[in-house]
Amino acid sequence: MKLSKLLKALPNVRSASSGEAIEIMDVTDDSRKVSTGTLFVCVDGHVTDGHDYAEEAVKNGAVAIIAERQLEASVPVVYVRDTRKAVAMLAAKFFSYPTKTLPVIGVTGTNGKTTVTYLLEAIFSEYGMKTGVIGTIQLKIGSQTEPIENTTPNALFLQKTFRRMLLEGVDVVIMEVSSHALDMGRVYGTEFLTTIYTNISQDHLDYHKTMTEYLHAKSLLFSQMGNQYDVNTHKYAILNHDDSSADLMRKSTAQPVMTYGTHTPCDVRAKNIQVEAGGTSFTLETENQSVHIHTRMLGYFNVYNMLAASSAALAHQVPIAYIKKALEGMRGVVGRFEQVEAGQSFSVIVDYAHTPDSLLNVLQTIKQFVKGIRMLWSGVVEIEIGQNGH
Repeated sequence: MKLSKLLKALPNVRSASSGEAIEIMDVTDDSRKVSTGTLFVCVDGHVTDGHDYAEEAVKNGAVAIIAERQLEASVPVVYVRDTRKAVAMLAAKFFSYPTKTLPVIGVTGTNGKTTVTYLLEAIFSEYGMKTGVIGTIQLKIGSQTEPIENTTPNALFLQKTFRRMLLEGVDVVIMEVSSHALDMGRVYGTEFLTTIYTNISQDHLDYHKTMTEYLHAKSLLFSQMGNQYDVNTHKYAILNHDDSSADLMRKSTAQPVMTYGTHTPCDVRAKNIQVEAGGTSFTLETENQSVHIHTRMLGYFNVYNMLAASSAALAHQVPIAYIKKALEGMRGVVGRFEQVEAGQSFSVIVDYAHTPDSLLNVLQTIKQFVKGIRMLWSGVVEIEIGQNGH
């Protein structure tokens, strides 16, 4: 793609030296990934400033540079006000705006993001759709898996991956969207067809400083769904109606809202919930449908995860019979209240619980069916729960 054509994606270009006829073969903000024909974008990050690596990028083959401040370089330099947004705009343009045709579901919240994404993968797969999953555990395209650095990668990685998923026949993408990613603009350029809010509890205050800032970051996923409506494309914000911050998320979006919960009036709900050592059962209800679910996934918190996934699947027109079959076939997600069965005479459960709220959920669930337990948490803290559950 010609540099001149690529630059049409950027408003407010302050100045540019000659060279707009240059052919651009790739776009990156990492000087180590530059090869011949690359457009290098200087992003000022939390640890390093890309402007300091412009010379290295040119040596590695960069043929043009996008920057915020004055640079001396032997290749054309284009100046913009915000390179973080610019790199997202350029990536979306370079990879032909893949999420305009590829449905993307974004899941945010303190707890449950990973489980919800894999529940949705199971449901869509049961329905015969090829899925893409992006999140904490890995990148997954169909049955193919790859390691991933961040829960939500940067805009360049995302746009390139979305284009790849389209070419490989993916029907729907389910991705975790972290508060860090929202605050840092990593999902700029991604059009979400559906968004899901699970819950909020104290987490990441080393970064966000206050719960108000943390909540604001989460709400960005919903506010960025846009203000327009299209009769051919129905967007939905899926919200946990039982969570105290659900109303903030509802007010943050212009798009239609679908709610789920267990003890407040909502669109998708669970009733008759029973949690036992062998699994969890409940009645999944909508306004005009009702099915009984029995799954090996344990815990009241997993009922909420299943409700979130079911709501999104219903919004995507998946029949409830396929949802039921997928949920009942799920054995769980790696590291998420995962039961380890190796022929031992006792139960072993591995869970990623890393916040006070998620740890409390785990312990309360265990307490329902186990009388005595010794638990090793994070490989450091050993907690013993006695017969009375304390």
